[in-house]
Amino acid sequence: MDKEAVWNQAEDEAVEVNQRALIDKILARYSGKFTVFRELLQNADDAGAKHVKIHFETEKYLKMQQTTSEHPAFASSDELGTQRSIDPYNIPYTSHQDVVVSQWRVWNDGAIFGDPDWKRLKKIADGNPDEHKIGAFGVGFYSLFSVTDEPFVTSGSKWMGFHWKDGKDQLMARRGNLPESPDRDPFTTFTMPLRQPGSLPDVPLCIVRFLAGALPFMNTLATFELFLDGTLLALLRKTVDSPVDVDVPAYLTANGATKTNQEDPIPSRKWDWWTPRKLMNVHSVTRALMHINASVMPWAYQRVPDMERPALLIVMTTNRSGESERGLIQTHGRQLNGQRGDSHQNIAAANEKEILESSVTLNLFTADARVQLDEEMAVYLKRAMQKKSPKNVKVGLLYTTHDDFVVVQTRDPHGIFSGVRANLNNPKSSRIYIGHATGQTTGIAGHISSRFIPTVEREAIDLVDQNVSVWNKELLQISGYLSRVVYETEVSIIHTERKICNAERSSIASLEKRYLHLTRFFAFYPSTPASDVSEIMQTAFYDASNDILVLATLGVMPASKVRALDAGMDRFMRSTPVFPKVIIESGGHFIDTLRRRKLVRGVTPDEVITELKGPSFTEEEMICYIKWRSTPLPKLGLNAQGWRQIGNIGRFSMQTVDSTSTGTRREVELKEIETYINPDDDSPVPRQGPFPRSTLPPKLSKIEGVKCTDYNALFGWRPFSLRDWIAYLCDQSSPFVFSQDITRSSNFAEEILLILAKSWRGLSQLDKNVIVQSLSRVTCIPTQLGLKQPKSVYFFAEHIFKDLPMVKFQPPVGPIPMVKGEPIATLLDMLGVQKHVDLQLVFQRMISNGAWTIPQLTKYLVGVQPTLTKEDMKWLQEKEAFCSEDLSTHSTTFIQLFTIFNFESRKARLSALYEPMDEMRELGLPILDWRSGHPWQSSSDEARFLISLGLKTYPALDQLLQLATGSDRNIREKALRYFFNYRKSHYRDCRLDDYNHINFIPAVQPSGWKTYARRDRVFLNEKCAMLGFDVVRSDIADDARHHLDISMDPPANQVVEKLRSASLTEGKAKAVFEYLSCYPPTPKFRELQERKFIPARKPRSNELIMVSPKECFLRQGSLWTKLYPDLFILVDFGLDANHFLEKCGVRRDASINDLAKSLTSNPQESYGLVGSRDRFKGMLGEIAKNFQDISSDVQLEMRRGTILLDDTAVSAGPSGDNPALLKADEIIIIDNMGAYVQFREHIRAAPRDDTLENLYNNLGSPRLSQLISEEYIPGVGNIDDNDEEEIRQRILARLWFFFEGDMKQKARTQVDWMEDPTNFVVKRVLSLTVKSTFSWKGKVKERSPEAAAGCSRDKNGGLTLYIAKLNWHEIAKSLCLGILKKVENSDIFLLQNLFLASLESLNLSYDVERIQKRRANYRQSKLGDAQDDYPTVPLGDPGRNQNGYQDPKPIMDTKQLTSSEQGFAISGSISGSFFSVEAGRSSTHSLRPRTKRDGTRHDQNSEQTTTRKPLTIGDQVYLGQPGSADVFTDTDGVCEKHPDPASENVDFSAESGLESIQRAIGSYTPHHREKATGSKEGVNIYHLKSLIRNWSPSRLNTKDIVFIGNFGGVRIYAEESIPTAREWLFEKKMDCIECFISIIQPLERIFGLQPASLHIYYGDSGPDYALCREGAFFLNLRYFETKHMWMDDLQRDNQFEKGLISWYYIIACLIANNLIGPDGDGKSQVVEDIVQSHLTALIDELHHPDTRWGGNIQTA
Repeated sequence: MDKEAVWNQAEDEAVEVNQRALIDKILARYSGKFTVFRELLQNADDAGAKHVKIHFETEKYLKMQQTTSEHPAFASSDELGTQRSIDPYNIPYTSHQDVVVSQWRVWNDGAIFGDPDWKRLKKIADGNPDEHKIGAFGVGFYSLFSVTDEPFVTSGSKWMGFHWKDGKDQLMARRGNLPESPDRDPFTTFTMPLRQPGSLPDVPLCIVRFLAGALPFMNTLATFELFLDGTLLALLRKTVDSPVDVDVPAYLTANGATKTNQEDPIPSRKWDWWTPRKLMNVHSVTRALMHINASVMPWAYQRVPDMERPALLIVMTTNRSGESERGLIQTHGRQLNGQRGDSHQNIAAANEKEILESSVTLNLFTADARVQLDEEMAVYLKRAMQKKSPKNVKVGLLYTTHDDFVVVQTRDPHGIFSGVRANLNNPKSSRIYIGHATGQTTGIAGHISSRFIPTVEREAIDLVDQNVSVWNKELLQISGYLSRVVYETEVSIIHTERKICNAERSSIASLEKRYLHLTRFFAFYPSTPASDVSEIMQTAFYDASNDILVLATLGVMPASKVRALDAGMDRFMRSTPVFPKVIIESGGHFIDTLRRRKLVRGVTPDEVITELKGPSFTEEEMICYIKWRSTPLPKLGLNAQGWRQIGNIGRFSMQTVDSTSTGTRREVELKEIETYINPDDDSPVPRQGPFPRSTLPPKLSKIEGVKCTDYNALFGWRPFSLRDWIAYLCDQSSPFVFSQDITRSSNFAEEILLILAKSWRGLSQLDKNVIVQSLSRVTCIPTQLGLKQPKSVYFFAEHIFKDLPMVKFQPPVGPIPMVKGEPIATLLDMLGVQKHVDLQLVFQRMISNGAWTIPQLTKYLVGVQPTLTKEDMKWLQEKEAFCSEDLSTHSTTFIQLFTIFNFESRKARLSALYEPMDEMRELGLPILDWRSGHPWQSSSDEARFLISLGLKTYPALDQLLQLATGSDRNIREKALRYFFNYRKSHYRDCRLDDYNHINFIPAVQPSGWKTYARRDRVFLNEKCAMLGFDVVRSDIADDARHHLDISMDPPANQVVEKLRSASLTEGKAKAVFEYLSCYPPTPKFRELQERKFIPARKPRSNELIMVSPKECFLRQGSLWTKLYPDLFILVDFGLDANHFLEKCGVRRDASINDLAKSLTSNPQESYGLVGSRDRFKGMLGEIAKNFQDISSDVQLEMRRGTILLDDTAVSAGPSGDNPALLKADEIIIIDNMGAYVQFREHIRAAPRDDTLENLYNNLGSPRLSQLISEEYIPGVGNIDDNDEEEIRQRILARLWFFFEGDMKQKARTQVDWMEDPTNFVVKRVLSLTVKSTFSWKGKVKERSPEAAAGCSRDKNGGLTLYIAKLNWHEIAKSLCLGILKKVENSDIFLLQNLFLASLESLNLSYDVERIQKRRANYRQSKLGDAQDDYPTVPLGDPGRNQNGYQDPKPIMDTKQLTSSEQGFAISGSISGSFFSVEAGRSSTHSLRPRTKRDGTRHDQNSEQTTTRKPLTIGDQVYLGQPGSADVFTDTDGVCEKHPDPASENVDFSAESGLESIQRAIGSYTPHHREKATGSKEGVNIYHLKSLIRNWSPSRLNTKDIVFIGNFGGVRIYAEESIPTAREWLFEKKMDCIECFISIIQPLERIFGLQPASLHIYYGDSGPDYALCREGAFFLNLRYFETKHMWMDDLQRDNQFEKGLISWYYIIACLIANNLIGPDGDGKSQVVEDIVQSHLTALIDELHHPDTRWGGNIQTA
């Protein structure tokens, strides 16, 4: 279809736009009350206007104007209050709320509209192209439609009006000339009849404020007038002084570095500052004073809302604590404070005949910058602004000085300029100006103006667009730099005046306020809505130099030299420059920023230390220092480490009174102070002291605002406690007066003791211990003998010897006895005052002469027991003063024990003696001598007292066991029996394991000898004697089990130790292992994994060896040990014994890792043990499938070892029963069969198996594709066929089907990309040579074979498909290699079938219509704009098939055969293939050149003839024309001609190619002979070498095959040379035969072959896939087994479809070979036709549930 012709037949239709909705959507983005005026004022300024008048007109006023013949004149600004139509002093409206406005009118005296301006006015989004103008988007004028539907514009002599056509959505404009009139206004007016009359847009004062805010940054506008019905309400005028150049500040250089090497650097006049991206260069900065005056009629002040009242003008300062202060500026509008909303009404009432005047003076700083954009940035900005970017830009900053800020209250008491001047209390009031104010705040107190690129509604600057944001951020950088210039300029003025004022306090205070104003102005608060604005400006502000000048207490200096101190530090930091107090309290945000940017820091510990090490502080300064230290941490960067460094350095001088009561002044070091007196604490310490020097003086202990409890955290001081005072009083090195000396004054000592007694109960235990320790060392206890140490004093008692000192206080207290509960008695008891006479003294005075016996002494001690202390009891326990019975009465064993316990005399400690009981005597133990006529009673008080002192009631277990191992057999037996009797009472809690080192248990050794054994080395089970363990003597076995807890069997660790050294025979090993099988599993047995203790037999040799559990396996293994028993050492000692061996690490079966390790240990030996090549190959396959389970070290050995086989079927290396094994890097994986065929003599190939190839690849075998490089060399010459674009379109059309589904995941090139002719090109070439280079191990081989097709990719990624011969298989293969990441044969066959299939057949599996529409839509959307580059090619014939889908046009030579040139030709009408029948006539398309009757081939372009090979169908051979009766049969390799009656009336030329093929297929019959002989010559004996290289046959197989049996209806044959083939095949290969038949029977159904037409044969060598003999097909079982049967069941199930498809193509190739001969021209086309025609049957079989391995075999 000719697109241009169709295009010319149609007419254009307008694209409709709802203009009303479009304008509404534009206006929806605008916000604010004054959008219309903002846009009109900006347009006036762009037009160069100096004067603007705004009129609000009511309906009454307009009607009055219509009745007059003259236009109303505007009131003159010089004569405010005069009128021409209405008396200004008699405004007919009491309030502005009564005004109903019907029309707005805006007049300006700018340049009148030119013709381009009129045209642009009626265009939406057509902005002003002048780069020096603000307007850019062309939508500002349309803001008028927010209030009016019919705006009217006059300018000069012309007018233009707008209206909605028919009141609908189409906006129309009319334009004309104004009537000639002498008083016609020569300027521009915008008249807006309101859509709906209403009130003023806001209260008049707010309108005036808006105009005042719009005036500062207008380029030309200087005067605004506001009218209501012709009455002038307000007049605003702006005047700007001549700008003055600003020098580069002294502290800044041109490049932003800091000048720090000069005391007072000279300012530079040269500006040269670049923005960070080098797009803008500041070359000058100027300063100009701007004066704005406002005159407003009082009526305009009526009812100003509270939020709009000028109460905000009151300047507030906020200190650091958050409290508001007044004091920097006195307001001049006090009458406004506290007033309600009618405040201005009162002002108006009081001044109703006065004009209210206001004024403001501002400093306008302007930075001029040159713009240098690269070409790419300029293009982007032009696209964004709709105009060129300016060559120069200006950035303005409005700065309000401190003085102007103060006086503005008197000049602007009503807040008209509240939106213009600085507002230090509201950082959100300052805005970014783009002509007018936007909604973006600056973060500082001043406005910024420049040529920022706004968003369309001009409410914010654009920081989103990638390129526009760069422009805006560069301008913000200049804004920040300009802010720094203003700051430095002001600071330099302060610096000059600071030096002049000569430290005069009042002047310095004024300068500090000015500097505070400066810091608050440039505080850089977060900006809104875009926080980046403030951040960028702040970065440029501080990056302008490395430091910044600030005002400090010592003058202006760099911030790095100034310290920011906490409040109060200046009272004692006398030599450090710091920020003034007012700056710290009110300029915190600026100082915080300096700290955050590390421009100023707090005081360092060294600086504080230097101050503290200076002259001594006065008491007042020390109080300030302590008070400052008590404030919360951290302070000015001083962290906890800093405080520790400062410590308690410092000293102060104070007046004090020392202990000698003499007045003196002394220096007090803080480091001496350890304690302080808490004045709020009820301490019992008297306030008059005395106190040590380490205690803080009482005057400094109480400071206002400081808590004493904080002293510990601040200085490490602790409260002065009672224990500190006692310790100080007891310090003998401290001088005290007599009356305050506790060691000399009894009265003072009594006073101290009574204070302690009163407070004792409330003291902590630690305090009590310290006090006791202090007082116990000094003589502080009053007695009748004077002051004594506590330990030498006794409580008053009658039994105390009178010559001993006893406690006695002065009356009325007197002597103090030991009374429990009395405070003083409790205190003295704690101090060590004794309650009874020392026992040693008693022993010396009472029993030294032997007057008392042991029972008498015991009775005395029981009587005084309540007074005995722990020390007394301990002394009695350790005193060797108790006699034992006479040694002569004891046995020899007792005497020996007595000697062991060092009894040198009869006196001993009680802990060495036992109760005087008969059982103790029988055991020969030392007992207490109690022979005094008093019988021993264990329950008496005396007995209990002595037992409490250590007298033993029974022997300890270790002593008892010593007796049990002694030489006296009688005592041994009694001791053991004593233990058995008292095990549960006396020794229940004893741990017998603690006595395992003692040989005390009667036992029998394995040899039968009796002995005494350790408890942990003797056991109850007699079987353990086999391992060499001792067994408990049988007569005590029951007692040993119950009382000694002896184990039945040895623990596993001891068993392991025995087995480590055991030498076991097979019989003994079986008994030992069976015994040990009862042991539970334990990690201990695993320690034997490496120990060789198991007797085993070597494979084959049967030699007995000792092996470890790690080296052997159980014989009942089910997998690897069963498959390869000769590779492993196997053991079997019976079920129970084997169970134990498993606990030791013997495994039931070997792992894949063991199998791989066995292989790597001795590969050649392993090959011999495996038995055959196939088994060895199968073993490699198993290793491959489980390769991930093999350890990394074994994998490394596999990579190094010679363990791999090559493929003897395709490799040239040695083969046989003992082939040479190879390393992985000596074998190549064949993934490119074409390359392999060329270089096979140089290749040792890996077996053709996916799993084995993965294994070889993991072990390091290279892939052939990695070693091959290919270069396509097309032949040069003329090509007759000009069908490249037709082939390209057919390929692209079918690729859309190919990439449906999951195939997209494999693609590296998508079909939509290939649609571009520059990306995918098809070239027909005369010939195509593939230069293949094979490089491996230093060898380089080259081949240059011919190819039918090839696909190459250029350096830009474009694909070129070269076609020498139209072979769709080769084309499919080449494309798959070019467009897929990984290519499989199924991918190639799928694409080939798609090329050959018709759309009708594809519709069975694909949604053809959807795919074709998707492709058409893509081509229309992506390629439609460049249709000249994409020529339209017919994609098919005009006719359509029955389903409505259009088939591609045939692209082969389709010349019709004439009747005179009819020869044999196979043609057909298969839709989608290259055989077709055109509508209206029959035609055939040759598969090969036409032939003559004599069998020669005729070429139209050449007279050269060749002999045609015969055509074989079934067992018949046809020569000449198919219609003749020349039939030959093969007899012993000789072709004999004879007539064929069945073909006499057959005219093959009239048949279609498909019918010929089907007839040939139907002629194949089963082979019923017992033998099919092979011959060296013949035309019907073919076999396939592979499915590559155009299905070419290899050398003829001449071996005879014989019939050996029938299974499943399929006849089985084998090569005659194979002995006992029948028995061997039916015994060993039945699984394989059954699976092969499950493939064959579906193939017969698919191709429509007669049942049993396909036969199986087995050949032991050669590359044959299949044979065709005597009209029958024989399929090779060996190839099928190699390809499909090595896998396990699961994998074979997954491979069935692949196997069926593979043999499907083999049968198709066989049929084609038989049909036209192995070398016949066009054979590939016949194969394609056969494949295509039976594809549907193949798909049906694949989907059939019974079509699986071995499924539904039809048995005969």
